[in-house]
Amino acid sequence: MRVIIREGLAAIGPDHVIQADIGIHNGVIESVSRGRDRLDYDQEVDAAECWVLPGGIDAHVHLDWDFGDTVTTDDMNTGTLAAAFGGTTTVLNFIQPQPGESLKSLINRWRDKGREAWTHYGYHVVMSAMDAGWTDELPLLPSWGIHSIKVFTAYPGKLMLSDADLYRVLRLAGKSRLLTMVHAENGPVIDVIAEESIAEGKFQPRYHGTTRPTALEGEAVYRAGQIARVADASAYFVHLSSLEAVQALEYARLQGGRLAAETCPQYLFLEDEVYQSDDFDVAQYVYTPPSRPGPDVTALWDALRRGDIGIVSSDHCPFDLHGAKKLGEKDFRLIPNGGPGIETRVPLMLTAVHNRRLTLGQAVAWLSTNAAKQFELFPKKGVLLPGSDADVVIVEQNPPRYVAQARTLHQNVDYTPYEGWELRGVPRDVMAGGQWLIRDYQKVLSSPQGRFVG
Repeated sequence: MRVIIREGLAAIGPDHVIQADIGIHNGVIESVSRGRDRLDYDQEVDAAECWVLPGGIDAHVHLDWDFGDTVTTDDMNTGTLAAAFGGTTTVLNFIQPQPGESLKSLINRWRDKGREAWTHYGYHVVMSAMDAGWTDELPLLPSWGIHSIKVFTAYPGKLMLSDADLYRVLRLAGKSRLLTMVHAENGPVIDVIAEESIAEGKFQPRYHGTTRPTALEGEAVYRAGQIARVADASAYFVHLSSLEAVQALEYARLQGGRLAAETCPQYLFLEDEVYQSDDFDVAQYVYTPPSRPGPDVTALWDALRRGDIGIVSSDHCPFDLHGAKKLGEKDFRLIPNGGPGIETRVPLMLTAVHNRRLTLGQAVAWLSTNAAKQFELFPKKGVLLPGSDADVVIVEQNPPRYVAQARTLHQNVDYTPYEGWELRGVPRDVMAGGQWLIRDYQKVLSSPQGRFVG
């Protein structure tokens, strides 16, 4: 079926926002033009007074993620449906091998789970140990459609690699043409600070924020950046949250590091004031790193505008506030770290466009195009050009009033950090691969049709 989207303000890419008609055929963009013959198309979609955008790419999500004591509440089905309602048409999910499981078996297991995805999907493999079998298979990942791995300098005893193993993994990844994603915090020192907090009777969720200082994020970014440089490998720092992290990134780059970075909405729109209460409800803000003071928020926006940070991902890692989060009711260290955001990421950033904090072109770059380039999906994704996949989001410039509420969002979790916020960037229509998922704010696709993007 041929579809034409008419008269929209189309963000063809970050630097080209024009009034145009978008023609679609066989799942790809066929034309970008004005005034095509209406008889050429089977379906005509009126996008007058709308933004027409490339589908969002969320490069950092944790769907069906096993945190040890519990599992995230969204799986490949519910999480990708929520993503679609929020204007994201491709998600890149973290997957981790079980003890004794080969990487090939891991990927096959998750390819099966991917059949439940409404959006397109890809995977990053978490390397939490120097397992000989895993390191033997690591160079094979690109041939299986996996182009990135993740390592941690936090969570000792669970996910953290030693500096020596971090070097070994980076060295091997660099030789294998794999991008290494890094969660950068000094985990061992953070654990000591948290232990001291508990000993002083400071066990409430609010102390999660004070026990993960920005200095230990900046230190870990610089250290991992230097190790990556010595290993002759590229690295991508996830969820940067502070001025010190940005400064460390910039300095490591000046010394020759091939480094990229992302941040997330919880660091752009929330500040450390969320931790100013002893109530357990503060547990909804227990994600890692924590939200930071205003000067750090300003530094992140500035880094985005300069291009020092290129991507805004969600780090969607949902646990119910009145469920798994209760594990830490008497000890904040036991609260599963993570929060929801896969559905609100794009609307929050587009609301910021309305509020003149950024341009529409910048939003497209940070939400889609830069991620497509970083994770080898460009130009099939991230732009609206002839030959690109028909992943299209239509957003009304003067939309009906929408207030974020956990009970009406599609994320499978009992809260949102943005409860009661008015959002002006909720998509009206969403198409992935030439198929409509959402029309007039309602799901129209009867069953999941997402495709693996490896």
